[in-house]
Amino acid sequence: MLTHLHISNLVSVRSLDLDFGAGMTVITGESGAGKSLLIHALLLVSGGRGDSDMIRAESDFAEVTAAFDLDDSPLVRQWLLDHHLMDEDVCLLRRVLPRDGRSRSFINGTPVNVRQLRTIGEMLLSLHLQQSHQELLRPSQQLRILDSLTGQMALRKETGRLYEAIDRVARALSRPNSPADQSQDRLSLLVYQLEELEAAAIGSGEIQALEIEHSRLANLQDLKAAVFSALTTLSGESDSTADSLSKSLETLQQIQATAPELGIACDLLDTSLVNLLEAVSELKRYSDGLNEDPKRLEWVEARLALLGDLARKHKVSPAELHKLTSRLCEQKEQLEQAKRDAESLQTEKEQLEAAYAEQAARLRQARTTAAAELSTKVNAWLPDMGMPNSRFGIDVDADKPSSTGTERVTYMLSTFEDQPTRPLTRVVSGGELSRISLVIQLLSKVEESLPTMVLDEADAGIGGIVAAKVGLLLRQLASQRQVLTVTHLPQIAVYGHTHLCVEKTSRACDNPTSFKWLDKGERTAEIARMLAGSDLTRRNLAHASEMLERAASS
Repeated sequence: MLTHLHISNLVSVRSLDLDFGAGMTVITGESGAGKSLLIHALLLVSGGRGDSDMIRAESDFAEVTAAFDLDDSPLVRQWLLDHHLMDEDVCLLRRVLPRDGRSRSFINGTPVNVRQLRTIGEMLLSLHLQQSHQELLRPSQQLRILDSLTGQMALRKETGRLYEAIDRVARALSRPNSPADQSQDRLSLLVYQLEELEAAAIGSGEIQALEIEHSRLANLQDLKAAVFSALTTLSGESDSTADSLSKSLETLQQIQATAPELGIACDLLDTSLVNLLEAVSELKRYSDGLNEDPKRLEWVEARLALLGDLARKHKVSPAELHKLTSRLCEQKEQLEQAKRDAESLQTEKEQLEAAYAEQAARLRQARTTAAAELSTKVNAWLPDMGMPNSRFGIDVDADKPSSTGTERVTYMLSTFEDQPTRPLTRVVSGGELSRISLVIQLLSKVEESLPTMVLDEADAGIGGIVAAKVGLLLRQLASQRQVLTVTHLPQIAVYGHTHLCVEKTSRACDNPTSFKWLDKGERTAEIARMLAGSDLTRRNLAHASEMLERAASS
């Protein structure tokens, strides 16, 4: 629960420190005195929106610090432990709002982002603000309230997660060039093209080898003649190059003893002779292989013609056919993988849809049960709220799937006993709406586990006996959790365990707004003022005292 609140330079307050206890605290004061300033401070320190207009004039920043006791807040303690922000059994929230720049947030002295501050704030405080009853006309708010009463918010979140997952997979399947968008015709064409190319069994570098072989086979006679001529010249029976080299080497070797400087020439001739004889041997082997094979020539020409036709068909050069085959294989594998991915996504989508349907059905059942229970409880309160002939109901109708389930929830009301219920937005007046909203809000708070409930003039539009009933309900709620309520009704104010009065002051050098905890006598005077205005009489004071005593004994 909230134990301490410190405010600096916020609106009309220069500095303020307030300690709070358990039970119900009422906050009263004349209109315009600044009663709602505490609400604004709590909103700010729990992650609400803040702007420079909230900073006190002539100040550079505003600051709010709120301390909470965590004895009855195990979820908050666990969240703090999980985020390494735990500091004994206290949670200290701090928000600094500079005039220039972004606000800064702290939890137990550690800087955090405003989202984290808002998360912990929603676990500590339940805020019902002025004009909150208008939100009851919004379908999303009607559904949220109903779901909070089902005790199935985790189920709602899981349903939303599944819906978002389905949407993600569906968008992946429908995206251009996605696996589902790949053309089966394109895959069929690739399969056909590859079958044709793979049947040709085109090897790497085959074209170049075939062209060389074709040139050799087509010019076989010329090759043979050239080789024969070379062999005759190099190693013929007479005047061959080999014989001349051999004779020259023999002559020089005979005189090398008397002319040693010829040694280099002899070595070169000897090497040349060896190389020449090896060349002759190679030419003979080549000549022996130059056998005429017309069938082989025909096959090579047919093979070249086939590859030429394939190259023209695929608009590439014959030398690029091998690379084309590899490239088409890669494309085929990509398309087949894309097809497998699409099938996998479709399977995932079907599984998600089945899980969503199951979760949504559970949520529908929980909502149907909660709708009946809430309607019964609200109807039990309507006579005490001055609406004895009214009847409240909740329609839970099938709707298209969404992140919140498959239902459309509509709050219904009949203001005459013999009239059917109609949507709340069509039949309710301002006063009736505020009463119904207050009842629903208070009933929903009973189900919540938040340690502190804050209401800012939630009693607008009611009075008299109705206000007394609301005050009694708030006091009963305060036995389970801390309740802070800003009110202008004495019928509610008398039910507080403690009473904080807000007044305007005329001291220019001090806070223009003052906050004071009232003792028994001061509280009686404040209740009398709320009853009769500033003209207090003994009768007014006696009436106020009687109301306080009656409330205390209730």
